[in-house]
Amino acid sequence: MNKTLKTTIAGILLAGSLASGAAFAEYNHDGSVNIQGDIMTISETVEAEAIQDAAFSPMTKPIYRIFVNNEMLDADTYVDGEHVMLPLRAICEALGYAVDYNNETTMISLTRDAQYITMYPTKDEYTFSKMAPAKLGIAPQLVDDRTYVPVSFVEEILQSAGCTVDQNGEIRITDPKEEENNYKLVTATEEVKDGIVLVMDEILGEVEVTFAEETIFQGISASDITTGTEFMVEYVDNAVTMSLPAQAVAKTVMSVELYEEVYLPAEVAGVSYEGTITEVGEDFVVVETENGEIRLNVSEETNIHHVMNRRLYRINDLEAGMKISGTHAEAATFSLPPQSAAIEIVIEG
Repeated sequence: MNKTLKTTIAGILLAGSLASGAAFAEYNHDGSVNIQGDIMTISETVEAEAIQDAAFSPMTKPIYRIFVNNEMLDADTYVDGEHVMLPLRAICEALGYAVDYNNETTMISLTRDAQYITMYPTKDEYTFSKMAPAKLGIAPQLVDDRTYVPVSFVEEILQSAGCTVDQNGEIRITDPKEEENNYKLVTATEEVKDGIVLVMDEILGEVEVTFAEETIFQGISASDITTGTEFMVEYVDNAVTMSLPAQAVAKTVMSVELYEEVYLPAEVAGVSYEGTITEVGEDFVVVETENGEIRLNVSEETNIHHVMNRRLYRINDLEAGMKISGTHAEAATFSLPPQSAAIEIVIEG
């Protein structure tokens, strides 16, 4: 769970421990307050570290107000043990994601630009693009035909949205696309040592960047950064000292790949296709479609998966005779058959 989020949660727990008869303020959708009973108090003997690692204490039907980009949603929440559960569709659609549910496979998919996220009810596995499935401690839950996910889903899976929870019972989710973009492209000129790395900033020149406990890493970790690694960095308060080399503390560090997915528009639009594979090569497949044959060039960026499960496939898993569908780049050669770059290959059977 994100460190900032854990610290905020710990603050809520500590606030609840001040008095054993404290009432929790439940907020209705119109903003009015409805007192809902007692908060479970925390023993004075609980270690601070234990509180830091704890999640929400069980409460009697708490409801949090949800704000997405400062707009309050007309949506319910609930608590399951230590997890605050949020309405998936309401939040994701407010962030610009298309939400789809497959009745046959029960797969839930979210798409926005190049981002592709999948999950299944009752499975504690969440997949972001081609990354391995992540566990959040609780599976998506269906309640009254609505899907709910834990708060950690926003930070750890959506990755493009910041989330804070405060003691006033408010959950605030902010999409960085709605904020000023202060990221700068830098290249590490040496290894990370004691949380500090010397980088070449394309605008500021040589900068000594410190990774603090509060630094947020997205799509990359400090251990991934070696000499020559390019990454995006947002400095604390966008401030840099005038020393030589300049010094700065990193507020957020993001991989170049994730930055491009979040902030840059897709370079190519996808063209849908469906058909039967007639030939599989080392880095291409030939597909017979209703409009004739087309050769789809397959790269590491091609998303290959099966319609009935979540395992990521490679080109070696494809065979002649398979029925597939998906999207390819708009650009195509005038050769016979025409060639195009495969964006997605979905194995239908």
